[in-house]
Amino acid sequence: MDCLCTEENLSYLSGKDVINFRWIFSIYTDIYLIIVKKVTRFRIFEAESYSVAAWNSHKFTFDDKHLLLLKSFALFLDNYLSDMITQVNTTDLNSDTVFGSTFNFIMALSDFTHFVPVLLETEYPKYLEKWLSFIVKHNIPVDIVESTMIIINNIARHEQGAQALNDRHMLETLKTFENTAKSYNNDHPILPIYYMCYALLVPLKQSKELKQDMITGTIIDYLLNKIWEAHKSSNMRTNTANISEYLVVLAKFVVNDTVAIYILEKSKVAQYPNALTFFNELFFRCHKLTPDDLYLKHLVRITLFNIFSSFSFQKAHQKEIKSNEEFIHAVEEASHSTDDPLIHTYLLQHLSAVKDSAQCILINLDLYKDVASTATKQIPMISYCHKDKEFCRRLTKSLKDKSIDVWVDEDGHCLSVDLWEEIGKAIKNASVVLIIVSEAYCHSKSCRKEATYADKRQKQIIAIYVDDDYEAEEWLDIRLTGTYIRFGKKLFDDAVSRLLNYIPKSNESLIALVPQIIQHEVTSQSPNVQQPSEQKEQQSTTSLMNKPVQNWTKQDIDAWFNERHLLPQLYSLYSFEDGAELYEYATAFNDNILDAENKKLKYENLCASIKSQFGVRFEDYHYAKLVTSMRKLITDNSQVNFLRDNPSSV
Repeated sequence: MDCLCTEENLSYLSGKDVINFRWIFSIYTDIYLIIVKKVTRFRIFEAESYSVAAWNSHKFTFDDKHLLLLKSFALFLDNYLSDMITQVNTTDLNSDTVFGSTFNFIMALSDFTHFVPVLLETEYPKYLEKWLSFIVKHNIPVDIVESTMIIINNIARHEQGAQALNDRHMLETLKTFENTAKSYNNDHPILPIYYMCYALLVPLKQSKELKQDMITGTIIDYLLNKIWEAHKSSNMRTNTANISEYLVVLAKFVVNDTVAIYILEKSKVAQYPNALTFFNELFFRCHKLTPDDLYLKHLVRITLFNIFSSFSFQKAHQKEIKSNEEFIHAVEEASHSTDDPLIHTYLLQHLSAVKDSAQCILINLDLYKDVASTATKQIPMISYCHKDKEFCRRLTKSLKDKSIDVWVDEDGHCLSVDLWEEIGKAIKNASVVLIIVSEAYCHSKSCRKEATYADKRQKQIIAIYVDDDYEAEEWLDIRLTGTYIRFGKKLFDDAVSRLLNYIPKSNESLIALVPQIIQHEVTSQSPNVQQPSEQKEQQSTTSLMNKPVQNWTKQDIDAWFNERHLLPQLYSLYSFEDGAELYEYATAFNDNILDAENKKLKYENLCASIKSQFGVRFEDYHYAKLVTSMRKLITDNSQVNFLRDNPSSV
């Protein structure tokens, strides 16, 4: 590149009119750019053969003259596009050629993630946002559009690159580009690249935006086809990219249940009977690796563990995943691994480590083996997303100021190098799990792992809402047992005081923790009040989940009321004779409360009925618990019916 860094050439690229014979410099620049681009491409292909150690140690140095050259390239491209838009005729007949060569060189440079920080330093995110705005507003040749999108995609793969692009409001500009992207035909993969860029840039807390039909119907099919195309090649590449590039994007999409279900139930991959069969085959191609294996193979392995982690949350497919004994053995081995190679975090902005993903899979499939604990006292455990750490710290301090000891991962409790092992112990030994519910929590795979484990351990959960108006995602909502505190606009200390009413003291069971006035009224009931028997140990949650509710006996209903910690008077009020009766009521109940006015009326009617028949107050948290229980009943039963009606899927 030194040959391009002469003062005269930099002046030419910067558009200065001080040099004669501009055509000579344009030809000179074009020739050298072609050479440098080929060398860069060669280095990129060479890097794909690096081991983990070689990749991590590989560095490129740019001195000031090279940085100045890259800035001059950006300025040259910017001037060219501006002239194109304003229809200014250039006297340099070779500018078109130089423009194409320059764009191709920057595209090749951005394809190597080691170079991305250099492009950030030379302000390419600023120019890219400007160029994309040009494309939205003007009729720009398709090859320029495609090159621009590819460079944005390449930079967005780097964590710092994604942040730099978002600092320039690239995500907002991308949204305005969607209709333009849809206007191109299939000869140019601009629409799939657009959605790949969008997926890499959108924060996970906004990833509900990825649930569009266009994504499941177009981009996911495109990604799956490219992954299959790369898989069938000997070097795991398509003609344009390594398989890891497509898998990294897919791993972010598949965090959404809508996308995961689409892949598992509706997508078609080549000749495979279903997508899960294809991913199983791909998994074993990169399962057993050593530190000397290719860096990109390790990256593929990480993404596949993350993808299977997302698959394992889907109840209708857990049995099929679990039935593959070879896969389960591989996951169990990975869950105990201590020698995973170091992968640069800038490639892993939304990926969990192999060990964490493996543990998540085992938890979801009810195969996780609890770690022995020496704890002698149960205390509340706080589960939260680290984006809410300031709220968590304030809550922890308030509880401790009131002599309530709590377990939180940053409070000196994690003494092991295995963070999840400590968190798992804390959940297992918790008197109650306090979940700080927020949008960030609902879109965190680690948080979902914690909430799922707490649910499977049948732990009582208290939902603590940071925002008054936020409603939890469905996967979390069905696990919340009804007791909740909304902080929001309330005085913080007042909300904490209310929370203290629901936190067990010492080793007290939360099932007995009812406001004193209600507890007194319950014990003084007339003999006619029927309450569910204490038989949680006799009837497991798992057995109820695997049995259609229509087939439940009265004993099963008894166990379900206990499991959900519903107000005992509800059991007596309803007196369901069998599961079919309970299911019909749950269906009607859920339909009835879809409307806010009906929901309020239902609550008022229940309050009146329970007060008149049993003399007990029906509180808002009792109602919330009933609502989430009825929703969970319908959701769980739909999964059981799917497995029963589609035996081939298991």
